[in-house]
Amino acid sequence: MRFFFRCLTWAVIAIPIGAVLGVIGVIFSGVYPIAANRPHLGIVAGALTTFQKNAVKRYAAGIDAPPLADSTLVRIGLVHYHDLCMPCHGSPGIERQVIGRGLNPAAPRLAVEVSEWTDAQLFWIVRNGLKMTGMPAFSTALADDEIWAVVAYLRRQVHLSRREYEAMVRAVQTGTELPPDVRWLEDDDRGRRLLLTRGDPERGRRSIEAFGCGTCHVIPGVRGARGLVGPPLTRFAERHYIAGTLLNTPEALVAWIVNPQAIEPGTVMPNLGVTADEALDIAAFLYTLGDPSRALQTLRTDLDR
Repeated sequence: MRFFFRCLTWAVIAIPIGAVLGVIGVIFSGVYPIAANRPHLGIVAGALTTFQKNAVKRYAAGIDAPPLADSTLVRIGLVHYHDLCMPCHGSPGIERQVIGRGLNPAAPRLAVEVSEWTDAQLFWIVRNGLKMTGMPAFSTALADDEIWAVVAYLRRQVHLSRREYEAMVRAVQTGTELPPDVRWLEDDDRGRRLLLTRGDPERGRRSIEAFGCGTCHVIPGVRGARGLVGPPLTRFAERHYIAGTLLNTPEALVAWIVNPQAIEPGTVMPNLGVTADEALDIAAFLYTLGDPSRALQTLRTDLDR
């Protein structure tokens, strides 16, 4: 028994020492791949991401966000985003430029991923940057009120199509007015409240089964939905576009389900005779697929951020 405890004591001492020496060995040996075109090991990427998120939450905790629903702020923020952020992060319907695709970690598509952060956290990130990510500190170029304008634009960008984004950029660059159907602030909910008050996800799931959508699509939660003709509908609520071109809003999704051929003639998605009410239920179900917090932040403009 004494021998056992002696071995246990040595093990308790040796294991931590061995781990520290192992880390030191890796640091000084240069064996860890640091090339930007090779991904981090899973455990390293996970640790860095967790550390980054927790640090941002901690340091942004004392920041009070001002009201951001202001068309002037959105316009100013668009100018700065287009000049400073778009090359790395892309814009609605427009891919990141080469420099953004070559970063490691890759610059995120902000049109979708801003829903993971509060306004205060976005302000802190834009102002201070993030070490070892390629994200610079824009406090060297922008005043705080300009950074808040960028945050205001980022919130608006979630609901912009490529056509709307390009119309806004053109209006700023040429000093012209926006087209009548494009606005700096969104003043209708694009079918969100109708979806939330009248759409029934369970009825939608049954309609998906009845119309045989699973013949072409993989759809979580729908029996036998393992088709490979169309794209899988997993995590659908987190997608920014429908069929690659339509902004993913309830209004657009219902229109697509009811009559896809009118939107994209020749598409393999057939007209199935789905009524508007049935399409509303199907949309309600599809928006349950994915991370609920991200889906709700994207769909609900009235949620407390």
